[in-house]
Amino acid sequence: MATDFAVLQYLLGAPPGNSFWASCINLDKLKIEFLIGDRHCDRVIFPAPPSRCVKNPKRLKKRFLEEVRSRKSSLTATDTLFVVLVGHGREDGGFCIGSVNSDVVLLKHNLELALEGFEGTTIVISTACFSGQWDSERWTLLAGAEKDKESVSISKSASGHCRGGIFVTSLMAAQAEKYGVLAPSCGPLPFLDHRSLLVHLVRSWRG
Repeated sequence: MATDFAVLQYLLGAPPGNSFWASCINLDKLKIEFLIGDRHCDRVIFPAPPSRCVKNPKRLKKRFLEEVRSRKSSLTATDTLFVVLVGHGREDGGFCIGSVNSDVVLLKHNLELALEGFEGTTIVISTACFSGQWDSERWTLLAGAEKDKESVSISKSASGHCRGGIFVTSLMAAQAEKYGVLAPSCGPLPFLDHRSLLVHLVRSWRG
């Protein structure tokens, strides 16, 4: 999940002043890089992205919803708000904040209420299992799994790299191909620098 979190943050490329990224884990302290792609494909390494560490799940949920309401109020009808959820999902559609066994859960209607009155475009990206249940009239959903399915991750590499999920890998590959950029696909195994992809990928996300 940390790999997906890193990749999506770099692909969206929003300036720090226009975005809020937070996690219950301090990614900087992990002191690792994040590799995406299967071992039989080209792979890309991403450094740990900047983010806030809010260890208390209840505080993180509260802060997240506050940020959504705050960002919403500063945007216009021509703006687009991206909401990214990277974590575990429950069979009832709840998004777990913290570990998979966390009793702090973000529900779809929590986000719908936070977005109430927003006239711009909202895109929700969720990598969680059963995230297809988050379909809503208030946003366009990019879900990592159908409403009754678990999301799939690529197994950890022998070198210890967590290689991300199939969903985020596919998003990156699909966008990169539009610009003729080498993306994770069958072929040789170089370790690519993420910066060679970003300029092309961000253009496609922003239209």
